[in-house]
This record gives sequence, C-alpha cells and structure tokens, in this order.
Amino acid sequence: MTYSDSDYRIIKESKFFDADWYRKQYPEVDENNYDPVAHYLILGWSSGKNPGPNFDGIKYSMANPAVSEQHINPLIHYEKIGKFIKSRVNYEDGISVKLYDIEFKENRVIFATSSNSGSFYHILVNGTEIYPVSELEYHQECFDSYLNANGESLRIFILDYEQIKSDIMFISDDNICKVTLTIQNFVNMYQNTKLGYYVITEGNVLTITNKDAFIAYAYKSTEGLPQERSLLEKVSAPKEKKYNLYVETLDNHNDNAFQMFLCDLKNNKNAYFVTSRINYNHETNEELKAHYLILNSNEFKEYMLEAKRIVVSWWCFPVYGYDRSRLLYPFLNYDFWFVPHGISYDKNSYYLHYYNFGRVKKIFCCSEYEKRYFAECIGCNNVEVLGYPRMDKWSNAEIDENMVLLFPTWRKDVGDTYINEILDITKALTDNKPGVQIIYAAHPSINADVYEQIAGQLNHISESVICLNSLDNDLFNKYFAMAKYLITDYSSVAYDFSYKKDGYAIYYKPLAQIDNHYELKKEFYEANCGITVNNIDELLSTVRGNFDKKFYNGRKKKFFRFNDKCNTERVMNYIKGDEDNEK
Repeated sequence: MTYSDSDYRIIKESKFFDADWYRKQYPEVDENNYDPVAHYLILGWSSGKNPGPNFDGIKYSMANPAVSEQHINPLIHYEKIGKFIKSRVNYEDGISVKLYDIEFKENRVIFATSSNSGSFYHILVNGTEIYPVSELEYHQECFDSYLNANGESLRIFILDYEQIKSDIMFISDDNICKVTLTIQNFVNMYQNTKLGYYVITEGNVLTITNKDAFIAYAYKSTEGLPQERSLLEKVSAPKEKKYNLYVETLDNHNDNAFQMFLCDLKNNKNAYFVTSRINYNHETNEELKAHYLILNSNEFKEYMLEAKRIVVSWWCFPVYGYDRSRLLYPFLNYDFWFVPHGISYDKNSYYLHYYNFGRVKKIFCCSEYEKRYFAECIGCNNVEVLGYPRMDKWSNAEIDENMVLLFPTWRKDVGDTYINEILDITKALTDNKPGVQIIYAAHPSINADVYEQIAGQLNHISESVICLNSLDNDLFNKYFAMAKYLITDYSSVAYDFSYKKDGYAIYYKPLAQIDNHYELKKEFYEANCGITVNNIDELLSTVRGNFDKKFYNGRKKKFFRFNDKCNTERVMNYIKGDEDNEK
C-alpha cells in the first residue's frame, strides 16, 4: 500500500490526527522509528488503528458503507467528502467496545475487551447481568497499563459454557448509551475456529456458533451483493497450500523474516517476501524482487489464500477491510510464526501481548530473559529460545579496531541540543583517539535538510567522518558489521550489536535524555550486555578499551543462549519439523 503527497498532507493537517496520541496508542511506531503519518497511511488505518482519540475509523466506515466496501482510508474519506456532506459519526453518543480475545479455559470462557476509560458497560445473557471482574492476572495488568496510557481500560468478563450458547449483549451500565461491538483481533477469532467456535457480531450483540451456522450467516449477509458473494465463495473454497510467506514491512535487509526468506529461497521457488511498496520500489536485485509481494496488494491477497507458512517479524497484518474480515476470517490462514522485530523485555512493550498481537503458533527469541518476559508480562507460554536469524550475519564479522558507529535512534524533533551532542561526541573522539574512524548513521526520522546540516558540521570537524542514512542498507550493514563500538541510545540496536564477536555496544545516557520516547526498566541495567556510560569522559575511556571485557563477554554468554551463526537454521528446522508432524 502506498500514498500520495497530498494524502500525507491531508492526514498531517487533519484536526483528527494526533501524532503524539498515535505514538502512545501504538508503541510499535516509536519502537521501530516510523513516521506516524506514514505508518497510519501504509499500515494503521487498514488494520483498524485510529488516527487520534476523537476519530473512530471502524465506526466511521460502518456509518459510510462506501468506505468499507471500497477499502478507503476513513479519515481521507472524511476530509475529502464526509465533512462536506455531514456524514461524520458523532463520537460522543455511544460506547465503542473492542473485542480482543475469547479464551476457552477449563470450565470458563474469558472475554477480553476494552473501551475508552470513562465508558462503563457490562454483559447481558438471558436476563442475567454480568460485570467485569475486579482483579486481573499479572499479564492482564501489564496489558491494562498499556491501555491506560492510551486512554482505554481492559475489562475482563468470565462466563460459563452454558451462557455462551445464548446471544451475548454488551450494554452500557446506565442503559442509555448505545454500544457498538467490534472485533479487534481476527487472529484470535480464527484460532477459536479450530475448537469449533465461530464468532458473529452485529451491533452490540455477539453470538458464538458453529461452522455451518456461520457459513449460513455469511451467505445470507452477501445476498444481493454479487461482488461480496463472489469473494466469499472464492475465499471459502478448498485450496492447495503451497507458498511460504515471510512478512516484514519496515526494513528489508535487517530483520528476521528477510533472513529466513533468503535461506528458504535457495531451495524453494515458492518462497515470497511481503513488504511495503516503498521497499519494493527500492529493491535493485531483480531476482529477489521477483519474489516480493506488496502488502495488501491484490497479488498478495491471492498468495495469502494459498499460503502454508507465514513468518512475521513485525505485525500480524490484515488481509481485507473490517467488514469483509467479519465474514471471511475463518477461511483465511492466520497461523503465524513470530520472530520479533526487536528485543523488548527491558521496555514496556506490552503491545506484543497476545490480546493485541494475536495467538501465534510459536514465538522465537534469543534469550531466557525474553522468554520469561513473554510468559509473565505478555501471557505467552509458546516461546522457543532458538536465536534471531538476523543476528547470524553479525556473528563472525571482521572488526576494525578503530571504527566507531554513532547511531542515535528516532527523534520527534531534532533541535540544537541533539545536534550539539552529536558534534560533541565526534569532536571528543577525534581529538582524543588517534586514528579513529567515525561513522554517523542518521535515523530515517531525521529530515533531509537537518541531515545535510549535521553532515556538513561533522565533516568540518573531520573530513574522515563518514555520514550515511540508515536506510542505505548495504552501507549500514557494512559498517554495522565492521565497527568495534556502537554509540547509541536504543537498547534493541545495542543487543544486535553485542551479538557480534568482539563488538561492544555503548548505551550513552546523555543522548537518551534528549527527547527520550521510552523508559527502560530495571531489567536493562541488570542484564544488558552493553556498556552504559553517563558522560563524555566515561565514553572516551570506554573506546580506549578501559572496561572489563571479561565481564561484558560473560554477560553476552549469559544473555544469548546461542552465538554460533546458526539461528536461521535452528528456527527453520523447528518450523519444518512442526509442518512435517502436521502432515
């Protein structure tokens, strides 16, 4: 999916787009350093994300059928058409309830839902009123803290199996406000179909039924709609499963899905890599490009229907718009293998919770610390510690003892304080470490004019400084592999760098204190295998080699279960073994 300059401008200038709210609501935007406007245009709206607290895209689409039928960005539609014909939904007149998950456990059924913090609602089943539980399990509390920070709150309802045989109504506590129920996570709804449970939502009513009844409902819903009926018939028809899809929409060359795709493609011509249109257009290797699919393109949707393996390192993506997914989700393959985009155990990255991300087949990570985090804070016990494939290319890199990579992370606004910190680091290294080779890698969030300003001033300090944009994958990978030291304020990048033999990541606190966009937990300071420094003198001492190498090498061995350049092979073999067992 792509967008025009005019669409970008419309969203950026819309009173309903709140960039700060969007970053807080969807932490993956900041954690992967994405422009919030571009993220909303490329991925956000089509996966049900809202542009701000006062615009509900799903509700708007439901009120304006042309939006959902033609798969149009709802805020674009509103700004171009809706506000002129007074079609905007009144967001003050009701409660919008999101259904994250329905879990079937022993003799109870657990409903995980949320709404705006000030909205109170309960369930009505056969005249019995059921209110949310007052106490949450620890992993639910973690997810609730994520919602609270973004203006919502988690509400858990517990029913027994007899109660779900009747229609379940969501109603406001005052019985006045209108309640609208929407499915937030189709991945979880799909997983329940394997147990024989199919979910239908209409207005504020939820019905749990069987496969035959769901199919009858879906066909009845498409009566008089030949295009929708044709799509339903196509998607629900039996198909040969033959494609292996690897999904990463942000960066082609630096993540797990891409490394696994390259490995699979060597012997399997049915391997395909799913990415953004931007990444597709930037690819210069035509052999690889022939095996790229653009996310949400018609070609991608066709391949999805015949996908037998889906590996994701970023997000469990949508395939169709919300209204269509309500009818099609049981027939799509929502079995995902998940190899996370970054190491998140040391930050509050609760968006990875299976309520939000989805119940995937298996999660692969590189450390027992991560596995414990997934179990305690994310609620996932299906985790294997086999290593991250992307790290294989760093394992035995040849190190240049004099090379230092300076790579600060995302910035909302780049001001003089940030620029001066970059200049001070460079000048101090140049003046105090003879023969040093400094590589400044600008994050994509740095505007071109600011980048040129920084590069010019760095070259004024020393003509030997090499400046590049981190989106230049070949150069970035080259210097990331060669550098002895990384100076950064982003913990996830520091872990990747620390995986290298004889590579040391320096977490520089003065950088982190400038417009910092996430908080590290105590676990980072207790277990990270990089070197935390507090000022320029400590930094200079570190790059001179004045630190306990034995201690930090010991931390690396303790943190990473494997450091043998075989992560890709292990993960691929695990998946293949599971697939063989299913045959």
